[in-house]
Amino acid sequence: MNSLFPLGYYAISGLLNFATSSLLGLFVIAKNPTGKANRLFSLFCVLVAEWSFFYFLWLLSSNPVIAEFYLRTCMVGVVFMPSVFTAFVLSLLNKRLNKWILIGNYVTSGLFAVLVYTPLFANGVGRHLVFPFWAFPGPAFPLHLIHFGANVIYAHYLMFKVIRESSGNLKNQVLFV
Repeated sequence: MNSLFPLGYYAISGLLNFATSSLLGLFVIAKNPTGKANRLFSLFCVLVAEWSFFYFLWLLSSNPVIAEFYLRTCMVGVVFMPSVFTAFVLSLLNKRLNKWILIGNYVTSGLFAVLVYTPLFANGVGRHLVFPFWAFPGPAFPLHLIHFGANVIYAHYLMFKVIRESSGNLKNQVLFV
């Protein structure tokens, strides 16, 4: 397996993802810098770009301490992605959610961001499959996955509902997302 997909392939995919996300975020914010959905989507692109950049660096690392730092740092963007994506979808669909739920969603992301550099989030690194330095999940990691999954399911539920019930530009925008 390692000979079919060397780490360089994964590293290059991270670098390409970084460039694509950065350019897409700049393009969207340049089109309408005052639009709430545009700002949230661009922020989401920044988070993906941050994750991708440190993913790229992680895969190039030969030192386990530095690799672990890069791996944990790429997760900082990841823990904010679900909250920002949900807020973006709500804004795109012109839907309101109780502000305390939105605030709680961001606070949850912030809490995970604080935990990223602790053993509660990841408990060291070691070899896994083709990766020489893979983070082993700590006790808070499954909670992050639940938070991530709940946001993804909720946001996609809202989008599928709009796709079924609407037509025109909004439907096309949601299909594009």
